[in-house]
Amino acid sequence: MSGAGPVLAARLTPAGRGAVATIAVKGPYATRLLATQFRPVAGSPLATLPSGRIVFGHWGSSSGEEVVACACGPDHWELHCHGGPVVVEMILDTLARHGCRVVEWVEFLRSSMPNSFRREALLALPGALTGRTAAVLLDQCEGALQDALTNVLALVRAADLVAVSEQLRGILAHAAVGRHLTRPWRVVLAGQPNVGKSSLINALLGYRRSIVFDAPGTTRDIVRTATALDGWPVELTDTAGLRDTAAEFEVRQPHTDHSGALLVTEEKRRQDAQETRQSGLDDELETAGIRLTRNKLAAADLVVLVFDASGPWTHENTRLMETYPATLPLLNKCDLCPAGETSQPAMLRTSAVTGSGLARLADEIAARLVPRPPRSGAAVPLTQSQINAVGQVLESITHAKPRQAIKQLGELIG
Repeated sequence: MSGAGPVLAARLTPAGRGAVATIAVKGPYATRLLATQFRPVAGSPLATLPSGRIVFGHWGSSSGEEVVACACGPDHWELHCHGGPVVVEMILDTLARHGCRVVEWVEFLRSSMPNSFRREALLALPGALTGRTAAVLLDQCEGALQDALTNVLALVRAADLVAVSEQLRGILAHAAVGRHLTRPWRVVLAGQPNVGKSSLINALLGYRRSIVFDAPGTTRDIVRTATALDGWPVELTDTAGLRDTAAEFEVRQPHTDHSGALLVTEEKRRQDAQETRQSGLDDELETAGIRLTRNKLAAADLVVLVFDASGPWTHENTRLMETYPATLPLLNKCDLCPAGETSQPAMLRTSAVTGSGLARLADEIAARLVPRPPRSGAAVPLTQSQINAVGQVLESITHAKPRQAIKQLGELIG
């Protein structure tokens, strides 16, 4: 069987056993190819079925597998069969023997969908991390970004450049959301040792994920866990305690007796040597943990700076606030706050023990990450290339180059 190009077939449902599997078939002679293998129970030829029609039939011989075929468009079909791998492989093998090229679903979509905006959204959809991000992706699958840019092109041609600028800026305002539909926002909890960062993360998650211990410096490695806040995917990171630079290394003095003389017994020397080695190892581990923390702070989308409400406000607290100004500060352990304590500045207060302030903290984190959530049906650019392309159109409008903007939009929309 020949034609103007290859007929592609791909399994669209995940591999493995399931109740129903879906196989897509598309190409210049897909209908003729399927007509040789699929026999509708009603007897109507496949070529006579309009787009959108669903027909039940059998695959292969008179006792063949039951299959439902759906006409998705000219020479574009979906076959719905039993989800067992044996049945799916049998149908794909038959299609391959009759000249069909069997490909992965990603290649099928890229080859069969000319619209890049909808294709990119559909390819990203399986990676959606929450229902809310999936809804945004579905809007783009339905053409939200395509339609918005088509409207912008009409406004440019009508010389309404003020409206054009407003709409482009509105699209770009959702760029951060678009970049995080399939990967979570990174939220790092930082602060001095023993301020309750690990307990706070455990309380936000609702189960114990981070190790909690009273000794300062217990957390030395980076502990990450995924959750969702207000429907947005978030990766919470528990970090080693930050210290003031001058206090990161403690100078240890040798043991002395009451007269100031050094204790020099062999046993004491061995003990001192062991303590020195252990202390050096502890310092190295803590320093490495602090280094990891600072790297995480630099890469975070939001830093939650945690302070201890159970004691007075200190100069070190002030230095941390000054060092990391663009953060969400909060006072934890508010259940232990001494009565009459007035030195602490006004900020969000929480207690990992009682749960006080946790709901407000979750809301505040979500609001900081997504200050302007996209409404239903809003245009959201998904990839950096889409963001860059829209930004270039805005730059052309800003520099009063409408002809260049029209050309750019034409190439972008296709």
